[in-house]
Amino acid sequence: MRIASHSIAEVMKRSVAANQAELNAEQVRIASGNKHQARSEDCASTARAAEMQQAQAVSSQFQSNIQQVSTWTSITESRLISIVDQMARAREIAVEANDASLSDGARKALVTELDGLLEDMLSQANASFDGMPVFGGLSGAQPVLETRDAAGRITGVAYAAGTDSARSVQVGENATVSCGVSAAGPAGAFADSTSGRDLFQSLIDLRDEAGANGSVSTATLTDLADAFDGATQALVRTGIQTNRLHTIEQQGQSMDVTRQQSLSDLTDTDMAAAISRLSELEASLQASMQLAVAVGRLSLADYI
Repeated sequence: MRIASHSIAEVMKRSVAANQAELNAEQVRIASGNKHQARSEDCASTARAAEMQQAQAVSSQFQSNIQQVSTWTSITESRLISIVDQMARAREIAVEANDASLSDGARKALVTELDGLLEDMLSQANASFDGMPVFGGLSGAQPVLETRDAAGRITGVAYAAGTDSARSVQVGENATVSCGVSAAGPAGAFADSTSGRDLFQSLIDLRDEAGANGSVSTATLTDLADAFDGATQALVRTGIQTNRLHTIEQQGQSMDVTRQQSLSDLTDTDMAAAISRLSELEASLQASMQLAVAVGRLSLADYI
């Protein structure tokens, strides 16, 4: 059976075109670095890659949340360290004020120092970061509201509504942490609605007793100890949260690295393999073109 020369030429033409198309596609893969130029090339792989990219985007948001909470926690920790140090000094003053041999001038100096501690701690308690009160909880309002006498001395405090619970932030698929420490409420940094502990009231009582009575009552000493413990426990909780955030961040980063490697395997061109295949395709194209030319010459000879 004789095959028409034009049929052979058409076959060779299609072969050359197919080889050229494969060569062009491989060149595009190398130039772009993308294994697939269209989803239709490998639907399963591109769908899996899209899922991983979405997971990476979510993980990136979680990492951003972790950074935000970590910064907030660091600010909170700094404020609490200062407050704990000041409370420790207040307890030292309480011991000094109980000394019956203390002169009136020295006692007055202690009272003045306590007024200064109250002012400093009020400033720490109402400190803000990025436009939000550090101890404001869910309220976003100034957490501690003071009352003063005619001389401008602090005589009492109240806590704004909403300062009894901290904001929550999601930092992982199944992980949520508190953002900061609440001022009041159960286990608040300054006041505990369950036990009745109140840091500012204990300091006010200490100042008034040290100045008026020349001694400090056992009840006030106990309240001071409770207030100190409450602030210390808030500081400890902040440290624990810092460690937890660090662990969650490391786990997330480790998963990101693994996910990125898998995503690269699915979407990125294997350059070594692609260059090797490009050489093969170039050789194949050259051979097919040479064969096509040879067939064309044979066909022409048939008509002479």
